[in-house]
Parts: sequence; structure tokens; C-alpha cells
Amino acid sequence: MFTNLVEHFDKRAESASYELSFVEEVTVHHRRPRSRRVEKTIVIAWILIALKCWLITWLVAEFRIPVSAYWVNVPTVLFALAATAIYLARD
Repeated sequence: MFTNLVEHFDKRAESASYELSFVEEVTVHHRRPRSRRVEKTIVIAWILIALKCWLITWLVAEFRIPVSAYWVNVPTVLFALAATAIYLARD
């Protein structure tokens, strides 16, 4: 309310606001279209990771290997999550 009152009495503020009220340039950034081939590769990779995790868990239990299957499965899933997130968050 007071700023409008000051602008009413001050002609310099009015001319400055008039200059700033127009849009000089608009830049639109378009996202690159997603590659169907890459997305299909990611899905196939996740299926292979799921099979690998199941196989490792089964092998450790079947042959009574004295190591937890999580030591192999967790890093695999974390790196795959990171790679997928990087691909989806690009641009």
C-alpha cells in the first residue's frame, strides 16, 4: 500500500516500473525425448538383476556358503538404482 503511494508521488519510480513491466525475452528448454531402446535396456537389466539376486540367495542357502547374500545383492541393487535415477533425472 505504501509503495504504491510512494510511486504515485515519485515519477522516477513510475518510469522504472514501466520499463520493468515488459518481458524482453522468454527461453523455453525442451527435454530431450526418452529413448525407447535405452528404457528397454534398463528394464532388461532390472530383470537380470532380479534373477541374479535370486540365484545368489539360492546358491548361498543351498551350498551353505558362510557369507550373507546381502553382501552381493545390496551393492548391485544400489548401483542399479543410482544408474536408473541418473537416467530418469537427466535434463
